Amino acid sequence: MRGARIKLAVWLVIIIIAGFLLWPSFQLYILLPRQERLLKEKLAQAANRADSLVVLTEIVEFNRHKAALYEKRIIHLGLDLVGGMHVVLDIDRSQLSEEEARRAPDLALEVIRNRIDQFGVFEPTIQKTDKGRILVQLPGVDRERALNIIKQPAHLTFQLVEEKAKVYDALKVIDEKLQAAGLISPVADTVSLVESDTASERGAPGSLLSYIKSEGDELDLMIAADDTAAFSRLLLQGREFWPQGYEFRFGPVEAEEYGKVVRVYLLKSEPELVGTRLRRAEPAIYQGADLERANTWVVNFELDREGAAKFAQVTGRNVGRRLAIVLDGVVRSAPRIQERIPNGRGQITMNDRRGDKAKDLSIVLNSGALPAPVVVVEERSIGASLGADAIRRGLIASAVGAIAVLLFMLVYYGAGGILADLALFINIFLLLAVLAALRATLTLPGLAGIALTIGMAVDANVLVFERIREESKSGKTPMAAVDTGYQRALVTIIDANATTIITAIALYFIGSGPVRGFAITLAVGLIINVMTAVFLTRFIFDLFLSRFEVKTLRI
Repeated sequence: MRGARIKLAVWLVIIIIAGFLLWPSFQLYILLPRQERLLKEKLAQAANRADSLVVLTEIVEFNRHKAALYEKRIIHLGLDLVGGMHVVLDIDRSQLSEEEARRAPDLALEVIRNRIDQFGVFEPTIQKTDKGRILVQLPGVDRERALNIIKQPAHLTFQLVEEKAKVYDALKVIDEKLQAAGLISPVADTVSLVESDTASERGAPGSLLSYIKSEGDELDLMIAADDTAAFSRLLLQGREFWPQGYEFRFGPVEAEEYGKVVRVYLLKSEPELVGTRLRRAEPAIYQGADLERANTWVVNFELDREGAAKFAQVTGRNVGRRLAIVLDGVVRSAPRIQERIPNGRGQITMNDRRGDKAKDLSIVLNSGALPAPVVVVEERSIGASLGADAIRRGLIASAVGAIAVLLFMLVYYGAGGILADLALFINIFLLLAVLAALRATLTLPGLAGIALTIGMAVDANVLVFERIREESKSGKTPMAAVDTGYQRALVTIIDANATTIITAIALYFIGSGPVRGFAITLAVGLIINVMTAVFLTRFIFDLFLSRFEVKTLRI
């Protein structure tokens, strides 16, 4: 048989390439879930802090490897399989001018798209509706984390911080003014150092200072996290008594030995610098000398040329003072300026040991600020359990169909059935490889397309085998019967598959969403079906008949 080695080499190369393309998907959906479960079990069984840090480091590396796989050519699972979120957003135009309100949807759409792209979600749907709202569909994401990234305004400022003593004095003055106005009970003279009980448990406080929790070595005054709302209401009552040119801000919730607390800051109202001068922000592991921040994630940022020059001036004039990095009204960090910083680079520290918060913060900083706040007007979530059930049922349906087809071909066509079954396995293998190469998203209709492809995969073989039977009955030799059978069945096979492929192409261009997934899997499966049925099985037949003397072909 001429060219047998070349044909065999070609098919082996095709199968090896397919295996190479499917390997990342195999890792992502088969191997990594097992590793993730083992890491969670190790973390739960960690006996001390040192063991926990070791496991957390492994988890960080695991997440990096997993994120790297998403950058490769893999099969992605759609919203109906892996779960996710469907949300419709509207823009709060109340504080915008008419021109700003008109441009706001397009600007918000661009900002949200940039954030989602950096978030790493594959095949998201982000589009503007006819009502000026924004539709977002994200498969396989954590709902709260995604919403936080989408909705965060990302207004960044750099403001000078007043020292602890001045914050205390300002609060005391406000208390005295409120007491004089008869709005609160007499002001306490001392600060509660460490009280773990909340305001609701010890009764309504009489003053701002009664909320304060602090220790001598702390740089800032603190309040219990549960008291933040009550403290804020009381603070706003005394808004007119705040120091001129200053404003109060809070930090994020922090965990201390005596409970969760929030730091209270007094900042200069006029920002020294705004985030529009930000050039880029990147998450990284903390590399400083502060042992409390070891193994935590930070966000390193760099300003543009004009911002760097302004930053150098600000840090040069205020050496020894603290400069707060404020994002959307929350003080993310307030480091002390040790020296003039000429390169426009800085760092936002955070109590983040997994890296998700640092990554999310860098995403919103890099994508820029929203033109106005957005509100959720509609939201639907698809749970992972529903997706898992859909996958399980889809796989069961495909497996049942495949087994039924395999058994039928084996029983009805004997040796030819074995060959057809082999072609079916290779067909599905190559189909999945092509989907991975295209970075296609597999949806529930896509699984239906695969199940249909399994049934149609043997259709071409049936045509060929019936032709070979007819030629054998007419008295032709096995070699001649095979040759004539393939020649006469070829046109019919191409016609039958071409008409279905044309329909699938029409579905792809006219349909949308899941319908496209069905069209892609069906079209690709049929194209591969023609290749395997016409060329692969023909090659195996010819190879077998040329090497062995077969007088009667049982088919």
